[in-house]
Amino acid sequence: MSTESNIPDYRSPKGSYSRGHKPMLDAEFRRSARNRQRYWARSMVGWEHFQRARPNAAHAALAALERGGLVHAVITQNVDGLHSRAGAARVLELHGGVARVKCLAPGCGATADRAEFQERLVAANEAWIARAFGDARNAGEIASARREGPGAGAVKQTGREGARATLDGVRRAKGFGGALRADGDVDLSGDGGTAGHGASVPAGGGGTGTGAGLNVLGRVGRRPTAGAGDAEGAGLAKQAAGGGADYASFTVPPCAACGEGALMPDLVFFGGSLDVGVKDAATRLVYEEADAVLVAGSSVEVYSAFRLVRAAAQRGLPVGIVNIGPTRADDLDGISFKVEGRCGDVLSAVARAMGLDP
Repeated sequence: MSTESNIPDYRSPKGSYSRGHKPMLDAEFRRSARNRQRYWARSMVGWEHFQRARPNAAHAALAALERGGLVHAVITQNVDGLHSRAGAARVLELHGGVARVKCLAPGCGATADRAEFQERLVAANEAWIARAFGDARNAGEIASARREGPGAGAVKQTGREGARATLDGVRRAKGFGGALRADGDVDLSGDGGTAGHGASVPAGGGGTGTGAGLNVLGRVGRRPTAGAGDAEGAGLAKQAAGGGADYASFTVPPCAACGEGALMPDLVFFGGSLDVGVKDAATRLVYEEADAVLVAGSSVEVYSAFRLVRAAAQRGLPVGIVNIGPTRADDLDGISFKVEGRCGDVLSAVARAMGLDP
């Protein structure tokens, strides 16, 4: 669904998998500081694009249908938070949310805002950004300012502002979307290497991307973009991708709460497990509350979502599908209908037909 907000998915012909993306495993992130450096370096650059994504017509239509009493809840595989930003009140994120980070240190477990952590990443890596995307002279000036201490505050601030401007230039680069992965990180090394999250699920599952969404509709029958590219940005992106990035010198700030724990996106990576509370809540929605289920913008290839659709069909609930291309649920007994089309177009038409303004 979020592909209509210019966020890539995993499984479409132009998705991350098709471009050779190998998502990072949960264990790889947790066990290796070097892997965390690589992940956060790429995520820092991708965040400048990802955070600018806006809810699309499909998100708005679902929120309108919820306000009208026709959608009871949204269960989403997406991690972008766009359903909530569109105004949906009851959203269950199966695979977590990219807007949060969590501490891995035993006894801590603190969470923090991803946007705030972005500021810490940029502040700690002004010289790294200059080396990766700018010129060596600027990198040297920043490093010298740090060595000189408090008296160089003005130079350091200039460096930080320059770092932000450089990242924004990369974001606006022509062809940048081709390097952006489904969960907001960017291929900086040109090696197609491991980065990004992949939502892992019980046996039989694979990964999921932000383009997928499972929406549970209840109480049926009741009514109560990335910016344009520019030449400078294109050159920066080409420089980073062609020359490779020095992840070993990238600084990842520790948890601000405990001062030492490694921070991880509050997401379910490949090889990880769904939060038990979230899994149980999703099961209750389908088994106890939903009168019907609509799959919107998802292939439901991932077992964590497919099991819910299958359970609804086995319960005899009406199950509909709106998606471009095949889904894992197509051949289930009990599928009421399938519409091949863009979620924004189809769901907006449904909302208008019900007298609702999306």
